[in-house]
Amino acid sequence: MALTTHLSGYVGSKVQGRGYSYYRSGAVQIINGNGEELRALVVGSDIYTVNLYREDDTVYVSCSCPYFEGERKTCKHIWATL
Repeated sequence: MALTTHLSGYVGSKVQGRGYSYYRSGAVQIINGNGEELRALVVGSDIYTVNLYREDDTVYVSCSCPYFEGERKTCKHIWATL
């Protein structure tokens, strides 16, 4: 089952929709990654850095956008990367 399927209940539909639009438009550029971690750039109104990493069954995320830095909630850039 896809990771987004597991996480979709924790992320609002508006964020999911916007993130999916970013993904479909090619805004996500994977910089590097492996089975445990991933770093990407997402081009929106600015260029934002998204980091994902996994420890056991937990996925940790961060984004350099103002929404994530202020709210600490999954943003459209993280969703696009996922």
